Amino acid sequence: MDILEKDRFVEVMTVIAEAVYNFHDRWGFTHAEAYKDQSDQALAKERIPIIKEEVKEWQAAIKNFRKDPANFDEETGDLLWVTMGNLMAVATSDARDRIVKLVVDKNESKNIENYAIRKDTGKLISIHKPEKWEGARKQLVEEWADRGLTLEES
Repeated sequence: MDILEKDRFVEVMTVIAEAVYNFHDRWGFTHAEAYKDQSDQALAKERIPIIKEEVKEWQAAIKNFRKDPANFDEETGDLLWVTMGNLMAVATSDARDRIVKLVVDKNESKNIENYAIRKDTGKLISIHKPEKWEGARKQLVEEWADRGLTLEES
């Protein structure tokens, strides 16, 4: 597997972000009139069908990868495109800044001492939230033991 270096990753994301912005600008979605009198929640709700459709197409592309690997690439890109567009659909710069800060701060605070990747889901979750480990209790006990802790049975 070819690891994407940080500088190249940032460059790629910048190219995509600029293209997403230009797309939204071309269709008039970067102008205040496009969002007039709509809350961020209402705008997000409008995007649910778009996101669901892209996720569905991406899932189909995963299933059909051997037959059509190029479609997997296209659908991966489309999903990224639509999710990045969500930030464009937030009506105010204050709200966009708040969202960016929230997601960056939240994810940068996750550390090896307090989080682990749940093997059955691949999701990074807190080892201090046993409810999130339902169905993977054995792994949670092992994660605690690796950290020199003992998970109390309740």
